[in-house]
Amino acid sequence: MKISRGFNGLKWASAPFALALAGLVAPAAVLAQAGEAGLPASVTTQLPRGPVPSHYAIKVTPDAANLTFDGEVTIDLSLPRATQAITLNAADLIFASASIAPAQRGRATPGTVSVDAAAQTATIRFARDIAPGRYK
Repeated sequence: MKISRGFNGLKWASAPFALALAGLVAPAAVLAQAGEAGLPASVTTQLPRGPVPSHYAIKVTPDAANLTFDGEVTIDLSLPRATQAITLNAADLIFASASIAPAQRGRATPGTVSVDAAAQTATIRFARDIAPGRYK
C-alpha cells in the first residue's frame, strides 16, 4: 500500500524530522499491532484486525522554511481476507493519495481516503474488494 501525505503546523524547527518519522511510522506500527496474529480477540482495538504489515519504506522531505514536511510510506502487507477498506491511525495528517498493488507485479488500485479527525484515523476505500494476498 502506498500512501503520500503531509503535515502542517509544526512549532519547533528542530522537531520536523522526528515528528515526520513518527507520523509516518505510527500508523503502520499500530496497523501491525492490530494484525490477525498480533493481539488476542479479547483485547479491544480501534482498528480492524485484518491487514498484517511486514515492512515499511519511508521517505520524508522536510520544509524547514514552512515548518512542514511531505512524506511517503510504502507498506508491505498481507490481507488474510478480502476487504474494500483499510483503516490506520492518522492524527493531523493530510493525505495526497493512497493505492494498493500486488506485491509481485500488477496494476495499482487507487483508493479514496477519508479522515475521521475525532477518532484520529484514516480509512482508504477501494472501488472493489481486494482479494486475500500480499500487497504494497
